[in-house]
Amino acid sequence: FTVPTIRYITRSIDDIARAARRLRLGIIRVTGGKAVVQVADGFSEVGGGSLPGELLPTKLVAIQGRTPESKNPADLASAFRAFEPPIFGRVGEDRFLLDLRTVEDGEISTIVRAASDIL
Repeated sequence: FTVPTIRYITRSIDDIARAARRLRLGIIRVTGGKAVVQVADGFSEVGGGSLPGELLPTKLVAIQGRTPESKNPADLASAFRAFEPPIFGRVGEDRFLLDLRTVEDGEISTIVRAASDIL
């Protein structure tokens, strides 16, 4: 599909899971164990229009600091948003969560670079 929104809505959970595993390994590689990085099940909320509030299964990359000195999830979310280009995630279950449903393959290296700088 050439329309990004349709491509994201129809993206297979297997494809999302592959991207999530790739991102998780990249973050672990560049941060040297400074954070707990896991792939978790989650849901993406489709926007307004004809599908307001519709939930689609997705895979999340969950990032949590290992030490009390680590940035808390809200600070991580703020730091990723302030990165250039901005990276948007959400906070849940005391972790910073990145939903891979709308992350393109070419954007994974940018997120890994941000994690390296931030963590």
